[in-house]
Amino acid sequence: MTKNSLTILLALAFSGAVAVAAATPVHVSEFDSPAGTNPNDTNDVSRAWAVDGTFTGGVFGHYAYTGDGMLKLSHPPNHDWDDPYYEIDLNEFTSITTGTMELQIDLVPDFDPDAAFQYIEILVTGSNLGNNGNDSRAQADLTLRLRSQLGALSVGYNRDTAGIPYQTLSTTAAELDSVQFIVNYDEPSQEWQGFFRINDDVLKEFNNSPVTRERTQNTLRVGCQVWWEGVKGPFDLYSEEVRIYDSIQTTEGEYEVGEVLRHSQFNQAADSGNFFLPINSGDVNSLFVPAPATHDYDGEGTWWVNHPGTQDTNPNANITKVTSSDKSAEWVMHIKPDWTAAGNGQMYNFKVDGNDAAFFVGNFTGGSTETWLIIFGEDTDIFNPDPSNVAAQTVPAEDVTDVVLIINYDADNEEFNGYYSVNGGAIQAHPGNPVARARSGQANNENQWQAWRTDAGEFSVGLHDYKELFGVVTTVETRVQDFMMFE
Repeated sequence: MTKNSLTILLALAFSGAVAVAAATPVHVSEFDSPAGTNPNDTNDVSRAWAVDGTFTGGVFGHYAYTGDGMLKLSHPPNHDWDDPYYEIDLNEFTSITTGTMELQIDLVPDFDPDAAFQYIEILVTGSNLGNNGNDSRAQADLTLRLRSQLGALSVGYNRDTAGIPYQTLSTTAAELDSVQFIVNYDEPSQEWQGFFRINDDVLKEFNNSPVTRERTQNTLRVGCQVWWEGVKGPFDLYSEEVRIYDSIQTTEGEYEVGEVLRHSQFNQAADSGNFFLPINSGDVNSLFVPAPATHDYDGEGTWWVNHPGTQDTNPNANITKVTSSDKSAEWVMHIKPDWTAAGNGQMYNFKVDGNDAAFFVGNFTGGSTETWLIIFGEDTDIFNPDPSNVAAQTVPAEDVTDVVLIINYDADNEEFNGYYSVNGGAIQAHPGNPVARARSGQANNENQWQAWRTDAGEFSVGLHDYKELFGVVTTVETRVQDFMMFE
């Protein structure tokens, strides 16, 4: 039994929904060589790379055994191109050249909470020791990441690095003691199933697991990297143990309904001046704010987008979903409208999955409708919606300061439902409920600021708080006090 086996077995035994088969690994990297040993000369790794190699006194990246059971990858401050890593070739240490397998990786990260972007990156890939590993990332069958952004942690899992849907963690970098990653591959189904465990807590399955892709590569890469922009800071990653199995050991993780999977708090400092800060801070994943539209944080927890009122200038921002399309989930967006009494087609749209699983929130008080309204469930013509999909509001548009929009998807019944609250009032079920259809593969939630009429007039709508939650949380029976717990 390896040094971590008892801890792992006990944790799995008490995690409730985790299913594990008993087996002996076909290879274990224990990283217990004496300090000063070159890992390239041991049975722990096939190759290790850093600019300074084992030169621990250098100013660049290096690697070293600690002498007490860990291999340290040290990333220097102020370098975004010096990303140390090691690789384990399965065909060198095991007989698993193809077919079903499971990888279990125990790591101890030491992030810098003041650094803008620091990552643990794990690639199931072919061997390629190109600088920064870009070639290896391009050919990887699977990518896993644990990311620290100014001390806020998130995890990601996908076939490539570009489309990783990062999941927010409640643990901060300062609170992080350890992380375990588990990946298995089932040859008949070609499915990659991924799990993570933070600080020896409950094992979680990545919410977009499994990923289906034929296994083509036979090397495991573990490394640490930083992003090119912002404060970099030092970053050390310690590997405690890697276990490789020739069968699947772990099959299920555990979540509670209502568990937060993604959280954008929009709490950056006011007048920060960086156009891409909402992306850099992790609040959104992409944005388009063409001049003369503007945007900025107010320092009080809201990111404001200011629309000039012209139809050819419509900003938008996307937030990547965490859950895959076969999962039940709930998306909660808290906005702060700043409309005018004469507004005529001042629109904010929150599109979760096409037009019919979306909210269109519009101010037409200066126009023919003399009101503001919320559309949901309209799949034919959002500019001329069925009256049954329109919830007309009575609070004067210029007096509206807070609107909470909730859309959830029930995977068992394959239906969407929408709910809303105005100025802290009770939750209302939208009359357009339910939208009976399966969730599509739309990867992002779209936030749109639009002028629906030529005389819409200038307006602003701020994003105040966003969450993606596991399962269906809000129903017609949800109490107001339960709902306000999400804020």
